[in-house]
Amino acid sequence: MSVKIRPNRQSKATHYENLKVSEKAPEEVIKAAYRVLSMRWHPDKNPGDPRAVRIMRILNEAYEVLSDPVKRLAYDATLAGSRPSSSTPPRKPSPSPASAWRPRPARTFSFAIILRNIGRWNPRWALACAAVPVVAFGVFIAGTAARHYLASRAELQNTAPSQVDETTLAAETFPPQPFIDVRFTNPLDGQPWPKKASYLTGFEKLATSGYSSVTVDNSKNTSDVFLKLVSVEYHKPSKVVRVCFIPARAAFTFYRITPGRYELRYDEVEDGACLKTETFVLSETKRHQGVECTQLRVPLYGVTGRSLSLLQSDEREFIAADPIASR
Repeated sequence: MSVKIRPNRQSKATHYENLKVSEKAPEEVIKAAYRVLSMRWHPDKNPGDPRAVRIMRILNEAYEVLSDPVKRLAYDATLAGSRPSSSTPPRKPSPSPASAWRPRPARTFSFAIILRNIGRWNPRWALACAAVPVVAFGVFIAGTAARHYLASRAELQNTAPSQVDETTLAAETFPPQPFIDVRFTNPLDGQPWPKKASYLTGFEKLATSGYSSVTVDNSKNTSDVFLKLVSVEYHKPSKVVRVCFIPARAAFTFYRITPGRYELRYDEVEDGACLKTETFVLSETKRHQGVECTQLRVPLYGVTGRSLSLLQSDEREFIAADPIASR
């Protein structure tokens, strides 16, 4: 933003006005104002601009007077003497003829005045005024539709129900059907599943010579699972080594598993979906202080889960891995 400075020789601007300070400003303020204006209008920063040379000369003259206390006192006395005293009576305006001013009659409110002045309004106000009748019309339509809806609903409720022939109703009435649990039962003896996560009785536990463990976390699944730990070694047929049942929102741990390649295959009890995990390896390494073994935790999800470690399994693949029943 440019600073406009009027020279003393051509106007009544004072040195204080040229430096943009008050007449009671201390020396530090006058010095700071001069520094800021001189940096703005110095001829070196405005080459070829005659206006900058003229303004800089005015600034130098004002600062030369106001920076010297003696010259400033003399200049203040000169300003006080050049100004009119407060005792001078104010000038009375000259009387004007009676025909110089006539009051305009009050105009009544009309829409014609509003239409003539629309162009002078702020566009936002014009849009707001235009939206008022539109909103009012929308409220009226909504209220009318609501009244019609309530009236039709009350009419339907007040209508008497039609008479139904009791003989026909009795003929169409069916006896109550017993509740059938669609969940699968224990495949070994047909008994209900256990109430908590555990091994299924009647199945032999194999591969028990190791120190590794696998924790199956079914806490994020909404279905009970019938699960098999299957050994899938290279060039050998698949073999079930552990069988268990895990309810929904529960977990179960297989302990003392022999090192090798395994996968988990499970059947969701609620909907019968067959899933399996990717193949994982359990290893053991002997150390000086003991045996370093694998402690694995596998989360289970349903069909709608998003676990990358779960694969859709064929039902035949689950049934083919039949466990060995203990004798």
